[in-house]
Amino acid sequence: MSSTLSPEAESPYRRFVRDPNAEYERKGLGRPYAVPMTMVDRDGSILYEKPSFSLLYSIIDENDTEALRQYLAIAPWAVSIEPIFSNELWAVPMDDPYAEYYASDGVIEEDYFLYAAQWGGRGVLQMLLDHCAKDRNPAPPIRFKLERYQLLNEAARYGHVGTVQFLLDNQPLYASIHDRDDSGYTALASAASIYELRWCNFKDGEGPSDARNEAVMNLLLDRGACASDVVIPTYEDKKIRHTVLTFAVEWAGSQLIKRLIDGGADVHAKVTIGPWNLTFWNQRDSTFEVSALYFACTCANFQAVKTLIDCRGAGVDIKGMLRERDSRGSLPLHWATQNDLPTESDAFLISTAREIAENITKVITLLLDLDPTTINTQDNDGNTPLHYATRSLSRHNKLYTPIFQLLCTRGADASIRNNEGQTPLHTLFRLNDEDSYSFPPKVPSTQLLYLL
Repeated sequence: MSSTLSPEAESPYRRFVRDPNAEYERKGLGRPYAVPMTMVDRDGSILYEKPSFSLLYSIIDENDTEALRQYLAIAPWAVSIEPIFSNELWAVPMDDPYAEYYASDGVIEEDYFLYAAQWGGRGVLQMLLDHCAKDRNPAPPIRFKLERYQLLNEAARYGHVGTVQFLLDNQPLYASIHDRDDSGYTALASAASIYELRWCNFKDGEGPSDARNEAVMNLLLDRGACASDVVIPTYEDKKIRHTVLTFAVEWAGSQLIKRLIDGGADVHAKVTIGPWNLTFWNQRDSTFEVSALYFACTCANFQAVKTLIDCRGAGVDIKGMLRERDSRGSLPLHWATQNDLPTESDAFLISTAREIAENITKVITLLLDLDPTTINTQDNDGNTPLHYATRSLSRHNKLYTPIFQLLCTRGADASIRNNEGQTPLHTLFRLNDEDSYSFPPKVPSTQLLYLL
């Protein structure tokens, strides 16, 4: 994103050219709306800031350092790391009838720095920070503990390599590679946790991505980040719910995963997950102690599954690793077969759904090639991998049919009953549980019925 805008380009600030008080003044009613500041656009138009400071946010969003420089010269008070009291800044009359609309508690709620770290760019963030640090000699470290975020973590999570580089180069003034945010994340864990944002819609070329976040993670590792880092619990039970590795295996390629393992990340380390992480159709209120392999299987990351198995360590038997059970008696194969595909309402192309389906097939094939005897293994509830596949929310998607074909070809027994006396054919027709989203019943395809 460019840090300046071409004079010939249409101004992105056109919505700020209207004076909110113009009509009132024409009627002799004065100026009832407070205008924090005005500035001149490149074409000579006057821009009127709103009580929400949305003009400033727009300038940050454009990474427009030229406009930000003018803004700060006119209204240097608008950006501060200290609380800003609105009626002191704007000279708002105490009886202003609109005061509650834009400052209900008298303090401006602003997160310009957070917004710049996530959506702006290195140029505007540097200018904002320099603006706050210029009158401090010596300048103490700038942190945002009251707002409960770390700039480096946010820039890392959103894949801004240049911004991360700038913050690392300005340690400890603006950041520290070992600082944790209010959720217990370091910058490396934040960069690895992008799978959580997979359903978000971002502008083209913006937001986290596999390539950008991998570059950020490599940069952080180059600068001394700990590959074996965990997310420190901030809740009462104090159980570890993620490591950098368990985050990374959800999406990363083999090269980065191997680098983490070579750097000390434990392939077999257990973390606690539960309803807040995953939704299982048969045990929605359960928690599980699982390793990174389960996450890789659940996210159908074939390269991660293969790398974890290859890097299992000397003396660790492959079959022992694949037969390790979670607290409900499930194997990694069970987790792999219950994957869901993105629906038409999700922000995915059909090609992406097809790729995920192919990856699910590849993961299942790998697991069965290494230990074919697990094909009909039952968990504590008597469910086989085929039971799990027939309960996937994607079971009626034609892209899921090859997964059923693979399981049946490799020896899945459709006559096995679980503890409720149900075969996979029963679970195929079973309606979604009452706390799931309500969908109209669907009839399985003839091809699928023939397989079972």
